[in-house]
Amino acid sequence: MGVLEVWKSIILPLASAVIGGWLTALFALGRFQKGKLWERKTEAYTAIFAALHDMGRWFDDHFDATERGTEIPMDRQTEMSRDYRRARDALYKRIAGESWVLPSDCIDRIGQLRKQLDVEDHDWIKILDAHSFAISTAMDDLRRLVRRDLSMEPRSLRRRIAEWFSSA
Repeated sequence: MGVLEVWKSIILPLASAVIGGWLTALFALGRFQKGKLWERKTEAYTAIFAALHDMGRWFDDHFDATERGTEIPMDRQTEMSRDYRRARDALYKRIAGESWVLPSDCIDRIGQLRKQLDVEDHDWIKILDAHSFAISTAMDDLRRLVRRDLSMEPRSLRRRIAEWFSSA
């Protein structure tokens, strides 16, 4: 058996198998890491939206009571304020803890909301309305940013092409 035959029958197939296995492992690891990052982001975004929802409830409930001309019982106000503070603290803590994984435009939008919520006014209705609106628009903006970050645009290219063929 000559050197060329050994090369063709043993070394070349072995080298191909090693390179193929290495590339497969490399691609699988990349996909696994990307999947784990996606999961981490979705958990963070879920917690962020839940906190924003809980924060918005405080303003909405007070606004509704004011519109109806009713008073919220003091024990309920205390409970609502405690829930608001917990949600706010959870939001800020989550943003700080996940800042390495979340895109800067999402973090900046939460920072903008924080500034909007720090603005005070002497008109109670104006405060409730402005802060409720600030949270609502922040949630809308974040939904758009999250869909872009997680590549979850409402209509994918595949869907657009399918729609184009079905309309033709």
